[in-house]
Amino acid sequence: MLSWIFVAALFFSACSDDSEDNTNASYDGESFTLDKGFTASSGPKFTAGTHGIYIYLVSNLVSYDATEDDFTGSGNVIKLDVFTAEENVLTAGTYSRTKDQPSEDEFRLFGLDAKVFINYDEALQMDDEERGERIIFGTVIVSKDGDNFTFDLDITTETSTFIGTYTGSLLSI
Repeated sequence: MLSWIFVAALFFSACSDDSEDNTNASYDGESFTLDKGFTASSGPKFTAGTHGIYIYLVSNLVSYDATEDDFTGSGNVIKLDVFTAEENVLTAGTYSRTKDQPSEDEFRLFGLDAKVFINYDEALQMDDEERGERIIFGTVIVSKDGDNFTFDLDITTETSTFIGTYTGSLLSI
């Protein structure tokens, strides 16, 4: 009987999750999670046949308020501005921008509105040019499985590097 108690105790301690790490993102040495995703059209772009899509990957305490047409709460926000061939359709694939990309290609893959907001607070408006760190180069790999997307991000802002993953649905706003 004592051996069964020992085996049961060993089994339950092996199954416990003592070191679960939900961290899936890091920016400037700070780790956090990206819990929700939103998408919005940014309209036709400068290159014929190209449409823009804003993607917002946010931490848990940031929400979208449809009445105010704005984000509320506080936390971390990754705002991507990607370009696709079809309006309002995010295509799976690799979206990238290099440091050396000529200025005439600036609007091809990452738009100027792509930013990282660390410790975002609703009192600080996201549309304010002074807010957030502009993404200047990097790669975002997007894959799709049904209604779920996976974003593997390796992007650099003017001052730091962001590496992270988001997997989940995107709520259209």
